[in-house]
Amino acid sequence: METPTECGYIGSGNQKLHVSVYKPEKASGAVALICDPLCEERRCALRTSVRLADHLSQKGICAVRFDYTGTGDSSGLHAEASASKWIGDIQSVARECAAFGNSLHIIALRASALLATAAAIDCQQLTLVAPLKSGTEYLHQLDLRNRVKSQAGNMQLDNASDFGGFIISQENRKQLETLDLCNDCKKLPALCQLDIIVIGAGKALPPAWTPVQERAANVTFIREMPFWGQTDYFESSQLINCF
Repeated sequence: METPTECGYIGSGNQKLHVSVYKPEKASGAVALICDPLCEERRCALRTSVRLADHLSQKGICAVRFDYTGTGDSSGLHAEASASKWIGDIQSVARECAAFGNSLHIIALRASALLATAAAIDCQQLTLVAPLKSGTEYLHQLDLRNRVKSQAGNMQLDNASDFGGFIISQENRKQLETLDLCNDCKKLPALCQLDIIVIGAGKALPPAWTPVQERAANVTFIREMPFWGQTDYFESSQLINCF
């Protein structure tokens, strides 16, 4: 049975974020803020994200999902969005989560893991799902995907890059390139439990990830096809069962 969802907006004027709240029948006081992947990876992960929110609510945890500035039903244009705005979005929604409980668990998927770590929010737990090591790595993967699709190099549009209809401006590229998981995880509040979930065939994190592994309380490996490489909606029961 799916949990009833309450949808609304936070913010004012032309700075509104669309938020979906999955309230449990019997609240435990715990809140989970789910930060979806960016760009076209969000499409592939959408079904898993919604199922995860429903799964958490069935366990008594109030789950909250939202659309970043310039995406979904939130205000703004993707081409005008930036990493700093998206980090601010996470911080804004996290503050609103206090109305639903007193224990916050942030679950961030893919590139959102970089944003959520950089946000350095004072939460009880931060779980990074299939995180990337840096914004530079993320942009490289987007560029590579574009080259494969176009077979003719990057598709440039007015000093921006068009990734499956999601435009990332040059300014946003510069901001994304400053994100580094190894450095930013050191800035997390000391009492924030950091957990990592790795999806793929690997059985260990590369040596370059040592600062992240040392900071993490738990690192879990899931052997299944990466959802961000799919061309359609994809569900990951293994991932949902981790929570």
